Amino acid sequence: MVSFQCSRHATAAGIVAVFNYCANYQNGLDLDKNVSVVVLDEVGLAEDSENMPLKVAVDLITCVHVF
Repeated sequence: MVSFQCSRHATAAGIVAVFNYCANYQNGLDLDKNVSVVVLDEVGLAEDSENMPLKVAVDLITCVHVF
């Protein structure tokens, strides 16, 4: 489990980096026994970000693979 602390300074690149970290971690693992989880802590704070980082989060959580 990896936590990403959202704030009004959060960026899409930061969120993508956490998802990619988890995807890379579970490469080669038995996915029936292991799973990576990303926790977007205080996600409501990211709504105030000028960078609009949550737009990328929608794409990441609805796809099967992160590249």
